[in-house]
Amino acid sequence: MRGLSEPTITESDLDGDQKDVDEALHESDVQERVWPKDDDETPEERPTPPTRVSASRRDTAKKKRASNRSRYFTTETVSSSGSARNSATYETDQTIPAEDMAAKSLFTAQHKLKELLTTERTYVEKNLNEIVEGYYKYMEETKTNPEGRIKIPTDLMGGKNRIIFGNIRDIYDFHVRSILPEIEKCVDDPGRLAYLFESKRDIMKMKYGRYCLNKPKSEYIITQHNDKYFAVVRLKEGFQQALSTQMMTPIQRVTRYQLLLSEVLKNYKKAEVEEELIQKIQTAFDVAQEIAKYTNNMMLAGRIRGFEGDVTAQGLLLKRGTIDCFKRKGNLKRPKIKHCQFFIFQETIIICENPHSVNDPSSPQSFDFVANFKMNNVIVREFNKSDSNFGFELEKGLELLERSTTASRREDSAIVVQCESEEQRDEWLKVINDQIRDLKDMAKKLENPQFFC
Repeated sequence: MRGLSEPTITESDLDGDQKDVDEALHESDVQERVWPKDDDETPEERPTPPTRVSASRRDTAKKKRASNRSRYFTTETVSSSGSARNSATYETDQTIPAEDMAAKSLFTAQHKLKELLTTERTYVEKNLNEIVEGYYKYMEETKTNPEGRIKIPTDLMGGKNRIIFGNIRDIYDFHVRSILPEIEKCVDDPGRLAYLFESKRDIMKMKYGRYCLNKPKSEYIITQHNDKYFAVVRLKEGFQQALSTQMMTPIQRVTRYQLLLSEVLKNYKKAEVEEELIQKIQTAFDVAQEIAKYTNNMMLAGRIRGFEGDVTAQGLLLKRGTIDCFKRKGNLKRPKIKHCQFFIFQETIIICENPHSVNDPSSPQSFDFVANFKMNNVIVREFNKSDSNFGFELEKGLELLERSTTASRREDSAIVVQCESEEQRDEWLKVINDQIRDLKDMAKKLENPQFFC
């Protein structure tokens, strides 16, 4: 009768994970139970083989388990009933070697860059495309060929259809032609992100600012006709998302740029890449953050009620904020101070009041128009009555020159602004005075272009 031979452990056995070790142990048991067959020996005469694992195999298993256990540590916690239990806590970043942390951070940064591209493609090819080539195209084709199509409600035919979509087609073309191709290049050359956002800063502000100004009106119209028209169109045409949902994606996309760039910047810093690249990503992030803040302010500007002009024609929004003000009175009557919203555009300063309650369902956070001052026809006076009361005064220049106007009109033409500090006053005045100076310089260039060639 032949004896058992100890199984040989190879290098491949040592390289396997815990599952490989357990399988190897199982195979070892099976091999040790298989006895060679002798011709002169019957099954009844064969002794039962020992059910044991070889010492070397046991040592290998222990080493593997110890290696796996080294990746986490066990802590003992006490439950509410007082009994202790063990919980495995995986290693933190502090326990990972510095070179591994750098590699991990670099990988994460590259992953976020790819996410920037994939989400941009989704935004363009699914969200914007469904709005323009889906809902908008359906309504336009229904006007010329209504047969077999859902009838457009009568009150949507009087120009409201243009309010619904605003400048969404312009944004769609802009991303297809400019933004998406540039982001595709940035995946392999992240430093181009600074060029992308800096070069497109103003045009993105204009396009998305115009969209945000129109958004409250668009949202109201869609809500009024969703159940009877837009939801029915969606079901009939098989569109993926409701129109109201898709129309929110431009605003969400602007916000997501800064979030993704923040992650790229954070992980590049951890990976300790060259300082030049970090500075470029920082620039891209700062501009993206600026654009996101701008669109949020323009959403608020879209809720101005009572302004007779076209807000979209006032240029870029330079600054917005809440500040106390009152109309200047000629008598000794104590002025009524109002908590106002100031919108400083390139062409106009618009001042609005925050109403305590707004009953208009189309604009739940509306601002009531109080006054406006054209940048090319405003007089600014700064003053401080005491150390704790800083402010300035705005007055319409045309009204100041026309002394023949009534006293009431002169009172309405001047607004006194109260600031909390000298720094706050100087910040507002700088924006206003800089823009007044820029407009004067532009006027000089138009009058005498030969001196500026």
